[in-house]
Amino acid sequence: MAVIGIPVPVNCSRCNSSFLYELVCSHSAGYLREAKESGSLLCGNCSAEERSEEKAESTIWDVPKIDYTLFSNPINDLYSRIIQSPDVLYRIDSREFEYLVADIFTKHGFDVELTPPTRDGGVDLIACRKDNITGPNLYFIECKHWRQAKKVGVAIVRQILGITYSQPSTKGLIVTSSYFTTPAKHLEQTNKYRLTLHDYTDLIGWIELLSGK
Repeated sequence: MAVIGIPVPVNCSRCNSSFLYELVCSHSAGYLREAKESGSLLCGNCSAEERSEEKAESTIWDVPKIDYTLFSNPINDLYSRIIQSPDVLYRIDSREFEYLVADIFTKHGFDVELTPPTRDGGVDLIACRKDNITGPNLYFIECKHWRQAKKVGVAIVRQILGITYSQPSTKGLIVTSSYFTTPAKHLEQTNKYRLTLHDYTDLIGWIELLSGK
């Protein structure tokens, strides 16, 4: 029987190499089981390779970049352009996408801080909002600027959930310009009080709302 704090030997789903997986909390055994079933249990080397692939996937587009010097009000004009042509969403780079998501949350009453573009610890935005009844609530937000053909998988969702449990926060969120796999959405359902996933449909809905459409 696995014991919290004691590393257990496992095999990487990609290269089949053996490594130790430490159960850091009562939820770790569930994460480990789901990772094995979904084929997303990765060793350190394969995790680094996957992150590199994700970075390449999120920054290489077959369309020209947006020239912000043409905008009188960059963010608001970007909203309007996305409404007119949703493909514009894929003409900004990953950091600009983070600024867009940060602005959306700011307009919804959150105080938002962007983390550094590198070594962000798996969190792109830190958002806080104070409720008069419950007090301050802190949210960790990961942004995935991906094309719709590449869905966000359960391994990435599990990562933000793990950060949420290990760090003082109210909930973890992922906002993507794509969609989520079925295992990822299942993990959200089983952790609905600590995790929320927002996909392309949600994102466009927010932009339409803030644009008054």
